[in-house]
Amino acid sequence: MECYNYRTTRYSLNLNHKNIANYLGSLKSTTHMHIILEYVENGSLASIIKPNKFGPFPESLVLEGLVYLHEQGVIHRDIKGANILTTKEYFQSQCLHIKVAIKLLAPLSGRLRQNPSYQPPHM
Repeated sequence: MECYNYRTTRYSLNLNHKNIANYLGSLKSTTHMHIILEYVENGSLASIIKPNKFGPFPESLVLEGLVYLHEQGVIHRDIKGANILTTKEYFQSQCLHIKVAIKLLAPLSGRLRQNPSYQPPHM
């Protein structure tokens, strides 16, 4: 666990992109590593989507952030609505601003890493 936390913090420090939430710091307790990100006022995409009430979603904004991460040699490993943060500007101007939360980062490597929730039973 220690190695993973170190990598998360180390890679987060060097990221600078309009679609990536800025890393501010981290706190370590006896059981958890807490990563502090910039405040993104509208919350996660998962918390604001309601059936037939959201409208079009420009996936390209998320992809821009992911392309940047990959160019930096980093993979996210946990892309989901809860890790896609939106700003208030979307609701005022219909121009969605996306920040990909850097909750789970890992360096690109030849080794496959999986989320235990989506891992095949035989692994």
